[in-house]
Amino acid sequence: MIGEADIAILRRYRVSDVDARVVLIDALTSGLVAPLKGRQAPELPRDVLRWHDVGDIAMLRFLWPILLMFGPQLGPRIVKFVRALWRLHRDSRVNLLIKLLIPLAVIYAIFPVDLVRDRIPYGLGRYDDLIILGLAVWLFWNLCPRAVVREHMGEPPPPRPEDRDPDSVVDGEARPTDDDDQRAG
Repeated sequence: MIGEADIAILRRYRVSDVDARVVLIDALTSGLVAPLKGRQAPELPRDVLRWHDVGDIAMLRFLWPILLMFGPQLGPRIVKFVRALWRLHRDSRVNLLIKLLIPLAVIYAIFPVDLVRDRIPYGLGRYDDLIILGLAVWLFWNLCPRAVVREHMGEPPPPRPEDRDPDSVVDGEARPTDDDDQRAG
């Protein structure tokens, strides 16, 4: 019976054999399902796959077709965006403090100690590294000067007023004046 359930989980959620057995044993130890013939389910460490992880695996199963469908359209845009991020990071016109956002977020993601515990519900604890990294990229992108971002994205500069309507431009000359020249005149 346990072997059949293991195979059913393997086929349904397309997970590895180890993950399927962990989910099955977790279900048996939860008390919701009793094993046949009074056998006790083996004990597992508490940091292994849980039932909400099966939902995540099922979600990944549905994400692959979407990725395959929209990947050809999104792929070039993502590559262009990553290249622009790299070029902005190397550009001297971008403030140094703004440039530190993404490296600090990457260090936070790699660092084993999190500010938000992983046991917080709704995935916030497990995905806080991705949330921080996404926020850092968003802040970096929005705090960089618009003209520099447009330049690195390959967009033309915004049109100047004299380019739109050259007849409305008034030609003139400027010369520096001193305060003494104004008083004398």
